[in-house]
Amino acid sequence: MKKLLVFVVALVAVLGLASCGEAAVNAEKDYYAVGQFQGWSVGKAESKMEAVSSVKGLKIKGAKYIYALEVTFSADPAGWEEAIKGGDTFDGNLSIKVVRTAAGDPESVDFWAENKESGEVKNLTPDTLFVPAYHEDDLGDGMGTWASNSFVRATGTYTIVFVEFADGTLGMGAVAK
Repeated sequence: MKKLLVFVVALVAVLGLASCGEAAVNAEKDYYAVGQFQGWSVGKAESKMEAVSSVKGLKIKGAKYIYALEVTFSADPAGWEEAIKGGDTFDGNLSIKVVRTAAGDPESVDFWAENKESGEVKNLTPDTLFVPAYHEDDLGDGMGTWASNSFVRATGTYTIVFVEFADGTLGMGAVAK
């Protein structure tokens, strides 16, 4: 009985240490942060997001997978812009989407979040990121549609975060460096 108890305690300790601080990796998918900053190209090694267990400055509960990438958005104009609610206009250089593909195959795109295929993406950092409204038709409210781009609200360096929650919902954030 004593050996069994020692074994159980040791097993729990090992499993607890093994999961502490480790990233949950979705072995079936890769995630890329894309936008004007890198030419909208899926598959670039420097745009591939890494699995992380947490992001400093962001509380995430109920996450199954968390992916992050540091991205710098420059002040150089992109040559296009998008008008958003309240008279805000975002230069294209501030645009950001997360693309999910099959692991090791960047050509097999599942979705460009946010869009019809991804479903709604919850905005985890509304002070630093604009995520368009999740609907198909433009309602004329200036909030965009699921086909619109997300934008960081100012130039600078951010940790772009994409979360797949255990309940199947998605989230995206931009944490300023």
